[in-house]
Amino acid sequence: SQTSCAALHWVIALVAALIAPAFAQKAEIEAVNAKWIDFFNKGDFAGVASLYTEDATAFPPGSGMVKGRAAIEALWKSMAEQVSDPKLTTLDVKPLGPSAAREIGTFSLKTKGPMQKEVTGKYLVVWEKIGNDWKLECRFKDQWAGHWKKYIAKFSGGSPSRARRHCLP
Repeated sequence: SQTSCAALHWVIALVAALIAPAFAQKAEIEAVNAKWIDFFNKGDFAGVASLYTEDATAFPPGSGMVKGRAAIEALWKSMAEQVSDPKLTTLDVKPLGPSAAREIGTFSLKTKGPMQKEVTGKYLVVWEKIGNDWKLECRFKDQWAGHWKKYIAKFSGGSPSRARRHCLP
């Protein structure tokens, strides 16, 4: 009947309206991740830091928290001495309102040195939308860090204590 067909159209429109913002957030966040990788690969760590909120916090495993853009810039600059070729894959973005989202994903990177090794892991990011731009508010990496610190020490010629200071946020 026409009534049930019209009701079905309304239900489809409502579901689409509820889902569309999540897809838009995911696409926007993936675009920021692509900028992050581009900045990192170019050695533009001020650019990397610009993608974080002013008071963002990184949680490098095995180290203290790193707070603020300047500290995050320094952290990534030192990381680039140890690793290269970062890749990020967004698996899920959950809207936390109109100006916040939670992203879950996986990453890979390569250690530098004579015996390069690919390192993989997972991450969680809390994003904040400031104006029209998504900014990283905080980033967590999984706690396999002890394993990958050994890779850095072994494959990049760094010592375990040096690797501990340069863990991935």
